Amino acid sequence: MSPIPLSYNTKVKFAKGEVLQFPDFSLEFLGERPFPPSPAHVPSGPRQEFRVTCKGQSQTVFWFSGTGDISPKIFKTTRRKEFGLELSISDKLGQLAPNELVISTERTLPEYRRPIRFAEGQILEFPDFDLVLTGSRIGEILYSPEQIEMLTNSNLPLGAGIQKVTVYDFEATKDGQRQKVVYSAASHPLKFYIPWGTTRRPAVIEIGLSHYVNEDGSPINLNPGELVVTLFPPLPLKEGAHDKKKGHTPNANP
Repeated sequence: MSPIPLSYNTKVKFAKGEVLQFPDFSLEFLGERPFPPSPAHVPSGPRQEFRVTCKGQSQTVFWFSGTGDISPKIFKTTRRKEFGLELSISDKLGQLAPNELVISTERTLPEYRRPIRFAEGQILEFPDFDLVLTGSRIGEILYSPEQIEMLTNSNLPLGAGIQKVTVYDFEATKDGQRQKVVYSAASHPLKFYIPWGTTRRPAVIEIGLSHYVNEDGSPINLNPGELVVTLFPPLPLKEGAHDKKKGHTPNANP
């Protein structure tokens, strides 16, 4: 009879060589290792070495107290399965004994219609695809005559019809297929399409202002460094169009 898996978010005693079985993985304490010398000579103390095994795949996870700012060591077992290894002190349960640990599960993962912080190089794993900011730059928007006339009537400075804006270069990935997604204030809200077998699903990125967080469509201001992604129901391909995998390209617009 298999032992009952240990619980997350509770104090668990551990010892060297003992294998702890959690619902998603096993955890083994391998021992304490000296931390490599730091060029800055900042004392960081020894590090605790653990082996995490999930579905036959193992990884080594190190925990150390650093300079005293103790926080969970985050590790992943599969996509959108993140855990925190807590020693010495737990965010929720407080002080831990030297032979106690906590595996925490309260990680903030990206969800649709919810503000999430983003940074260059950080992979945002949404439920159905990944999104990463690959870079940003300063671009220019050239206003149309109608927009310039509107601004003139509002007594706002025109800047010769040109306004400098931040351009964000994103990359969206699903099932190994990558596409570049370029966002700026000129394209807000930005719509792009996620391949979905023989269908496509429209997705929208919003930065600065969102109309999709609230169910009634009322806008909310996003904090700097936040975005919102909304995924809509699939769009069927137009009649006569086929999946790209069969050598045919779907129409560009729904």
